Amino acid sequence: MKTPIIILHGWGLFGEKYKELRNIFGENGYKVFLLDLPGFGGEKLIKESMFLDDYVEFVEKFIDKNKLKKIILIGHSFGGRVSVKFAVKYPNQVEKLVLTGAPVIREKLNFKKNVISYLVKKLKILVPKPIEGQIKKIIYKFLGEWDYYKAKNLKQTFVNIINEDLTQNLKDIKTPTFLIWGENDKFVPIEYAGKANKLIEKSKLKIISNESHGLPYNNPELFAKEILEHIN
Repeated sequence: MKTPIIILHGWGLFGEKYKELRNIFGENGYKVFLLDLPGFGGEKLIKESMFLDDYVEFVEKFIDKNKLKKIILIGHSFGGRVSVKFAVKYPNQVEKLVLTGAPVIREKLNFKKNVISYLVKKLKILVPKPIEGQIKKIIYKFLGEWDYYKAKNLKQTFVNIINEDLTQNLKDIKTPTFLIWGENDKFVPIEYAGKANKLIEKSKLKIISNESHGLPYNNPELFAKEILEHIN
């Protein structure tokens, strides 16, 4: 009996986004669970403002409910953050950990973030109310903060998530970990994958040429092939 796989999705996405991956793993004898994390897909928020630990406990309850003893945990983007904390808190339940496009290295407030903050504040003074929202949309998208703009009722949760520093958690991971990154990931550049690789003791890093942040669902065949070679 092969170890079941749980896939945790990225911010603004949902479990079924990864259905092609589920099908490929299924053809290789794996039972795969695609979760909708609270606030996404068909899963409602557990509380108004959530933290990473809340998502970790959500996953733990799912595992307990389905009577799973050991799992292979695949975390994409935001799902990777949840996966890191889960692997540290429940190490005996994770046989192997896979992280892809996961923002697990906290960025300092850089020039770009300061530009966003400055421009958004100025909008309230300089721009007529009817077009303020439209211009905000352009600013956030152009400067790469699209996830925050789309967060809507999840904005405080989003802030809670990105403000948590996972550096120590990465050092505490004892589970064999496979980092697989798209070479052209603009949301979480490969330099952060390299830093995570150095911090996680039992980790291996694979960079996939000509692929982006959406590697798991844009090229599920290649993504699954790399993971199957690793976990088998």
